[in-house]
Amino acid sequence: MPAKELTKTVLIVDDEKLFLASLSEGLKDFAGDFSLVTAANGRKALEELRQREIHLVVTDLKMPVMDGFQLLTHMMNEFPDIPIIVMTAFLTPDIERKVRELDAFELLEKPIDLQMLATKIRDGIQHSSEGHVKGIMLFSFLQLIELEQKTCSLKVVSTGKKGTLYFSKGVLIDAVYAEQTGEAAAKEIVCWEDAEIEIVNSPKKIRKRIEKPLQNLLMDAAKEKDEASLNGDMLDASDWFDEKPVDKPTTDPIQAPSVSGKGSSPAGASVAASSTAGVRNSAGEIQQTIKEHTITMANNIEQSLSDLLAIDGAMCCALVDSDSGMALGTAGTGVNLDVAAAGNTEVVRSKQKVMGSLGLKDKIEDILISLGTQYHLIRPLATHSNLFFYLVLNRSKSNLAMARVKLTEIETQVQL
Repeated sequence: MPAKELTKTVLIVDDEKLFLASLSEGLKDFAGDFSLVTAANGRKALEELRQREIHLVVTDLKMPVMDGFQLLTHMMNEFPDIPIIVMTAFLTPDIERKVRELDAFELLEKPIDLQMLATKIRDGIQHSSEGHVKGIMLFSFLQLIELEQKTCSLKVVSTGKKGTLYFSKGVLIDAVYAEQTGEAAAKEIVCWEDAEIEIVNSPKKIRKRIEKPLQNLLMDAAKEKDEASLNGDMLDASDWFDEKPVDKPTTDPIQAPSVSGKGSSPAGASVAASSTAGVRNSAGEIQQTIKEHTITMANNIEQSLSDLLAIDGAMCCALVDSDSGMALGTAGTGVNLDVAAAGNTEVVRSKQKVMGSLGLKDKIEDILISLGTQYHLIRPLATHSNLFFYLVLNRSKSNLAMARVKLTEIETQVQL
């Protein structure tokens, strides 16, 4: 008779005893798939991880003694291949949308749906067995700090380099690396690979030297790393982050998340040092494809905005990323489009929140703001849920019905 396959072990970490007990009781029906051990905080969890083989960890973030963030940093350094499911009581639609980009771990909202948790656990264990788990990437961890509005300092070490990132309520406010500070230092640090992280309490007063939102800074850092790789046939790892002048188009399509694919490094494909021409040529082809895609996307955005501006009565327009509130491209005059992009992002989020509260799942076709002399139209893109067109019309020179028809046509034709 063949030996029975050993049951996988799942560690659940939470400081609420009754919650742990209810999870343990509720997951008894899945005892054939996995066994459970529990810990009341991150320190106890580390003891379990060091003493026995753990195949998956489910952890809360807010705990005494050692919180979930500190536990995650230890796991990144010591146990990078163990899949993680994070539990939070603050999962908003906006956070949920952003978390889809984080391949390193799953996120579940409290109160926990036991059936969903069991499914996530089984999937995580299976993927880990198949070699799909890569550990927590630094990019993912930084976004989790933002989503949970954590205040802390991160000491980051990678291949002899040391840097520090400072967060205040989830906002990256400063960074220090060698002689660099602020945004320049942050863009160096966030691209480091195989990084070891230590999370510590921030000093009381940290000077705010970074104004750019974290998501945009991460995208800029990734773009600069890719451009550095494109500009050098064979780059040493230390050269990946050198400042190089680049010709920026009027639009910034690299903000869109399609440049780096699932399972890739946060900065997308990069040219790795190799002694073989075959590897070098293959990497070059990948980078050329990325570059061509970026140029095509920029042209498509520019064409779409040009078409919008051709609508009767159009004053100005923009394509906006609702995740960051940044305008990816603008055209026309009459309104401060960067400010409008941020403000209208909040309008879209507010409408989505209201729809969620009402239990409505229909797609928003457009949002109209009528002023005495202007119409302001917001049109979410059907093909990209995180993007929307913003169009300002002169009310006396436009036909609102025709403008909506034209806007729909342009939306269906845009390719990003």
